[in-house]
Amino acid sequence: MTTRPGNAIMQPVLVGDVTTTVLGLDLSLVRTGVALIVPPTLTTWNLSPGDKLRGVARLSWYRDKIRGLIDDVHPGKVVIEGYAFARPNQAHQIGELGGVVRLALMDWGGQWYEVPPASMKKFVTGMGNAKKNVIPLHLYKRWKLEVEQEDQADATGLAMMGLCHQDPTRVDWTKAQVEQMDKMVNKSLVRHRSR
Repeated sequence: MTTRPGNAIMQPVLVGDVTTTVLGLDLSLVRTGVALIVPPTLTTWNLSPGDKLRGVARLSWYRDKIRGLIDDVHPGKVVIEGYAFARPNQAHQIGELGGVVRLALMDWGGQWYEVPPASMKKFVTGMGNAKKNVIPLHLYKRWKLEVEQEDQADATGLAMMGLCHQDPTRVDWTKAQVEQMDKMVNKSLVRHRSR
């Protein structure tokens, strides 16, 4: 089962000695950003259920897509964005989506991390309160990654945190980036190696 659409964007990413596949997911009810690092390539795209699916049908669609994606790419680790508690609109529906994805990850049994939105922003931009629309610029400035779509850019930031976890001694990681990655590992709400 292939889960990457034909319009996925592929580009090289400097990974050093890392050989592990890292998957970043920026969860959204309408358009989930996906960033997949299969060294030495970064591929980004969106998962979107379309306008017709709502409620449980949409949750089922996302569950199946995430499970299919994990079965297809066999990631070494998955990094997802945690809940944005300051954004109350659609909180119940987003909470349901987050629960479905977290259960799919738990069923998978691999290594996964949950990162607060401010931690990912600080990792990429140096500022935890950065606006979503500046993430693509900072991805380019720091790593020469061209990711224009904002959900894909957030997913790429999450995947880069996973990459930093694989090799925190790389010379191009800043001290602040390694600190944010350490928080991801040490303070993550969820770190599972289930089953």
